[in-house]
Parts: sequence; C-alpha cells; structure tokens
Amino acid sequence: MIKKFLILSLVINIVMLVLHLFQCFTKQLACKNKAFIRALQETHCTTTDMLVISNFSLAGPVLSRKHSLATFVHDQLEWSLVDQSPEQ
Repeated sequence: MIKKFLILSLVINIVMLVLHLFQCFTKQLACKNKAFIRALQETHCTTTDMLVISNFSLAGPVLSRKHSLATFVHDQLEWSLVDQSPEQ
C-alpha cells in the first residue's frame, strides 16, 4: 500500500513538473515571438482549474477528458466572445 502511494505521489510530481516546464516553454516562446493569442489542443482538462497562463485570459475552452481545446488571449487585447462551437 505504501509502495503504491509513493509511486502515485512520484507520478503526480512528474506531471506537475512537466506542466510547469510546458508553461515556462510556452511563455518564453510567446514572448520571443510576441504572440498575443495562444491556442492549445489535447489539454485533456475537464475543468478550467489548470488552464491558466499569466497575463492571458481563457477564451471559450472546449473541455473533454479525451481531447480539449483552450484559447488564450493576452490581457492587452480587447476582445469578446461572439460564438463558440458546441461541446461534445
């Protein structure tokens, strides 16, 4: 039982590290290229809790355990959501 807990804890820590590295990479890439819109696919998120990028607003996510899409718009841009595809 303790061994399973330790393995699960290790897996969770690895996932959190990968997410952190991904956020750092996308932030650096976006800053280098002055990207004001970021579109991510295959986020595999069912809630918006983990869909956070500093200085960006989440615009119309499509949530799904299998796939998911997330579009982020930089806070410097004025925008409004006009329409969104139905979630499947």
